Amino acid sequence: MAKTETQLAQKTTVSIPRILPIYAFVAGGAITALAAGADLIGIAGLFGKNGDWQSKLMLSGLVIAAIGAALDLTFGQRGLLAWLKPIVLDWPGLFKFLTIAAQLGLLLVIMRTCYLEHNAFYEKVMPLVFYGFIIHHLLPRPYRLTFFIVLSLAAFLSVLGFADSAWLIGLSLLLIGICHLPIAFAARVAILLIAAGALTAARFGYMPVPWTKALWPILASMLMFRLIIYLYDLKHNQVPPDKAGFAHTLSYFFLLPNVAFPLFPVVDYSTFCQTYYDDDDYRIYQTGIKWMFWGVVHLLIYRYINYYWIISPEKVHDTGTLVQYLVTNYALIIRISGQFHLIIGILHLFGFNLLRIMDLYFLSTGFTDYWRRVNVYWKEFIQKLFFYPAYCRMRKAGNMTKLVVATTWGFLITWFFHAYQWFWIRGAFLLSLPDILFWLGIGLLVLTNSIYETKYGRKRVLVKGKATLKEIASKTLRAAGVFVVMSLLWSLWISPSLAEWIDLISNTEVSLPELGMTLLLIIAGIGSAMLVNEKWSARSTAAPKSRLAFFRFALPTAAAILLLYFLAQPAYAFRLGAKASDFIAELKMDRLNDRDAVLLERGYYEQLYNVHSFNSQLWELYAKKPDDWKPLTETDAVRKTDDLMKYEIVPSYVGSLLDVPFKANRWGMRDDDYEQTPPPNTYRIALLGASVIMGSGVVHEETFEHLLEQRLNREHAKGKYDKYEILNFSVGGYHIIQQLMLLENKVLAFQPNAIFCFAHTRDENRTSGYLGEIADLEIPYGELREIMQRAGLTKKMKHKKTLQLLEPFKYEIMSWAYSRMVRICRERNILPIWICLPSATGRNDSIYATELVRVATEAGFGVLNMTDVYDSEAGAYLQVAPWDTHPNAKGHRLIANRLYAELQIMDKTIPFAFSVAK
Repeated sequence: MAKTETQLAQKTTVSIPRILPIYAFVAGGAITALAAGADLIGIAGLFGKNGDWQSKLMLSGLVIAAIGAALDLTFGQRGLLAWLKPIVLDWPGLFKFLTIAAQLGLLLVIMRTCYLEHNAFYEKVMPLVFYGFIIHHLLPRPYRLTFFIVLSLAAFLSVLGFADSAWLIGLSLLLIGICHLPIAFAARVAILLIAAGALTAARFGYMPVPWTKALWPILASMLMFRLIIYLYDLKHNQVPPDKAGFAHTLSYFFLLPNVAFPLFPVVDYSTFCQTYYDDDDYRIYQTGIKWMFWGVVHLLIYRYINYYWIISPEKVHDTGTLVQYLVTNYALIIRISGQFHLIIGILHLFGFNLLRIMDLYFLSTGFTDYWRRVNVYWKEFIQKLFFYPAYCRMRKAGNMTKLVVATTWGFLITWFFHAYQWFWIRGAFLLSLPDILFWLGIGLLVLTNSIYETKYGRKRVLVKGKATLKEIASKTLRAAGVFVVMSLLWSLWISPSLAEWIDLISNTEVSLPELGMTLLLIIAGIGSAMLVNEKWSARSTAAPKSRLAFFRFALPTAAAILLLYFLAQPAYAFRLGAKASDFIAELKMDRLNDRDAVLLERGYYEQLYNVHSFNSQLWELYAKKPDDWKPLTETDAVRKTDDLMKYEIVPSYVGSLLDVPFKANRWGMRDDDYEQTPPPNTYRIALLGASVIMGSGVVHEETFEHLLEQRLNREHAKGKYDKYEILNFSVGGYHIIQQLMLLENKVLAFQPNAIFCFAHTRDENRTSGYLGEIADLEIPYGELREIMQRAGLTKKMKHKKTLQLLEPFKYEIMSWAYSRMVRICRERNILPIWICLPSATGRNDSIYATELVRVATEAGFGVLNMTDVYDSEAGAYLQVAPWDTHPNAKGHRLIANRLYAELQIMDKTIPFAFSVAK
């Protein structure tokens, strides 16, 4: 016995030094990974601003790892060799893994090149997914789930920062812990409801919280539905003990892609646990790659529709525009599909073999079929927790009564949870009549369809055979009917009110022949897709996937990813021709479409926050926007006027605007102080424009006006002119009519030599909206009153109606205003220059400015078309905030440099005396 203990002690003392090399290797690898990913997970700032430490720390980690590996192979237990040997010897598996990793790497490049979704996703989450997948696969199976949790927490830290991440993790663990309290189930539910009530009060703003506004959507996305499912599965023992545990619980709540997608699929806990590595590893990974690829394709299709086909309700006037409005708005469900496919695909890469979430919903042949396809996870959630419990409790009722009551209950819950989800994202419940009617309409349609199927039966087959042309034609007509009805319901859902939706439909001049032709086109499109799907399904049924070799399974997706990668590269896209290359370049840009850009602008200038449901990207921007991020007109920097000007900047105001200092001079300009009479031998330029020219979001010293004035005086003063002065009369939200009045009533008194009138694409639409607002006021311009009378404007007319009536006259209005402005300048020997800027940072609006350029030229302006001024930079990096497209300091420098260069060129024909300065 004593000998055995002595041998054991000797063995223990010997094994510790022999295992130390493994610890050294792991520690060195951890140090290297930490240093390499410091920027990625947001901890680089902890080590100072100088980046030298990063390379030194990486080198130190590599040295420690190399020493550990060398010692392990010579004096240690050769654990590394034992770990690497099966990986190296499994050549088929290694080749499969490299194939999957290569596809994932190409997808990462495509997402970053195309700026898919937002920078938190493609710059932080996706690199973690890529490197995490490689490490995760190489780890032994027992350590993978723990590593996934650590990787998910790193993603939360990277995106949200340390403070918000700490609160998110703490609150989540607290609520999860309540689910496991050793008390009665009803008591646990009651405690959770109390906690939810406290959080709800905090979300309403009744209670202060130590975290930022950005935390709410992610916290709610993680907990609001998953806690319900988790509690249900705990109560009913839905998960076998060998398939669940603490690691499964944490990985279920802290899902890696969740931090980038507040709108997240309702993943079922029991399914999540039971499908973990329930198939061949490589097939699960490749399925994830496939779903991720389809997610990318869906998002690019959405972007195409969003950029080029979406129109605002004001543009609807005939059959063609009505159909365009209905179909394209409904088709934007593709974006949600793309996001959900990306999310599920990422989870596959870490072994979670979940089902496809949205399955060919445009080919649904009935409303129950649509409900089954459009969001599989939500349908399962409602059925599991609400439909079946309600159905089973009505033991004495007939089957038809059970079906009606349970279905109605399921859709009431769906409507409530939609409003509930919207509350956590936006901070206000979505209680509107269009929303209620939308869910009521879908519920009635699904219920009617379900009753029909119950009464007459739904055709079910064990083995799907080859569909006949008659069957395909029948399915096509039914699918077209579902598509048309859903397009109408969707248009109702996104309408601000029922009255506006009725007005949209009833005031459109519909032509029956055009409507019939449109229906035929829809049937033809759906029929073609149905035919391809049926043929493909029959082929897939004939050759089950389980018998397909891995590379045969992976080849179509890999080839498609490679093709998409080459198309996304400018060097290859250029070979397709200039038009195709420009189209691809435009499609790769992340921006708002024209409709959403107008809505965002109205949010700043007109306080119209009609951003409804999840159909618009604007809800994401507004969800991120701080509550104190107010436009100029909502601050005390302006005062109201009694004329068409509506408001003006308060003279000598000192305060802040959009989180930067805002100071006005004694004349009510955001500029340095100037005398009203210019000094002798001074060339004075007056700027007229709106918020971009005023410098919203940047300090005065960073505005292009200040930079240009400084450069002109630095490089050209003491020549023909002793000094150059640029006076900034611009006011955020001003339209051309207000700028014209400003010129007449204020600017002329300062005796400028030149007027720079700044415009941007969509100015004609903004001006039409402004005129609709002032229709009740006395308009001092006879020509303008005459145009409004011809348009049919009356007092107290709805905003949308005024926009529709003024649509044919918008360029005539701009022409009148421009011509009057030029005439005033010419009479006083003032040089009128018109400068067009893009409507948002990162956009080249040249093609959209063509008509405005023509109008300005015919009016007599000297024209500078600078709509491509931001081409050299990505728009997201030029705007002051994700929710605010005003240019930041870098954007203003681009404008200043471009404007200086254009003035130098213009000096050859219109002498400013810049080039002759010494």
